[in-house]
Amino acid sequence: MGMYNENVATSIVHNRGVSIGTIGAAQLAEIATLVARAEQELKPDVVRIRYELREDYSGDAAIYFRVVLADKAADKSHLRRSSTRAAKVILEHVSPLDLGLLWYFNYRSASEQASLREPSW
Repeated sequence: MGMYNENVATSIVHNRGVSIGTIGAAQLAEIATLVARAEQELKPDVVRIRYELREDYSGDAAIYFRVVLADKAADKSHLRRSSTRAAKVILEHVSPLDLGLLWYFNYRSASEQASLREPSW
């Protein structure tokens, strides 16, 4: 199976001047809770969701989601549906736009992650 590091970026006109440093501890805890809820809702297609807050290539505040899909969900015949649904559910739960964040998604299958063993995933 090929590597599924398909970057899916959704355009936003602006990010309202938010920087990563202005996101408080309460918001960080809330993001963690919301991501966990999205992960539970997406099972069994999604094995795990990890994320990172950092500036993107243009210096805008962003959240990068790393989604490990079950092998069946990552199969070519299911990948589009699985990744689209995962992005939709995650965005509904986390609402990055409300936090002034751009968002990016990367996907990987469970077997690919088992082979690569990258801790950040």
